[in-house]
Parts: sequence; C-alpha cells; structure tokens
Amino acid sequence: MEEARTILIVEDDRVARMALEEIFDLLGYRSLVAASGEEALDLYTRHAPEIGLVLSDMKMPRMNGLELYQKLKAIDPDIKMVLSTGFSEQEQGTHEAEGIKAWIQKPYSIDRLMDVVQRVLDNPA
Repeated sequence: MEEARTILIVEDDRVARMALEEIFDLLGYRSLVAASGEEALDLYTRHAPEIGLVLSDMKMPRMNGLELYQKLKAIDPDIKMVLSTGFSEQEQGTHEAEGIKAWIQKPYSIDRLMDVVQRVLDNPA
C-alpha cells in the first residue's frame, strides 16, 4: 500500500517542519511539507491519492489544524489526520465531536509520534 507511505506535514514553524520531514524520511516515509493550512489544501488537492496521513500543528495563523481538518474532510471524508497540539487531553476531548480521533501532545518523542502515526495508518478510515 504505497499511498500510506506519504505523510503530509503541516507546520508553520520552519525548524519543526524540517525536523519532522527528516524524521519521516529517515523512517522510510515520503514527506510533503506545508507551512500553512492553505498550502496543505493545495498539496492535498494535487496529491490526495498518494497521501496516507496528514500530520498538522493545531495552532497556526489564518487556518488552525481543526479548520484544516474540516476542509480536508469535505474533500475526502476518509481523511486520516493527526493533530499535534500543546492542548491538554481534556481540551482535546472537546474537539473529538468534530471527528478528530488522533492527537499527539507536544512535546513528544519520536517513538510516541511513530506509535500514533502507525496506529492511524493501520486503522481503516
């Protein structure tokens, strides 16, 4: 299943974006990177069949991760997305009604990131 090997990384912080891209590349994933929700929508529209998962920061200017999820969900109801957030688990629970099932709380380890990503990729949409 080749499409599951491409991760769309959405992160407005350049250093974090580059680090995530390097991590995924080293672990054998293909990475597409976006610095904003708008850029992510454009990349997803052009590469949807290849993208197995979207990893997005929650707090970004202009379009936050939840807004991005809602727009991606309108394009692809089966979208697999992980939101990266500094929110507490209690705050995350308030967004689960929106359909977000996978969160990773910052700061996180590479092992934790890979566990969450693999769990989402392995579960049917």
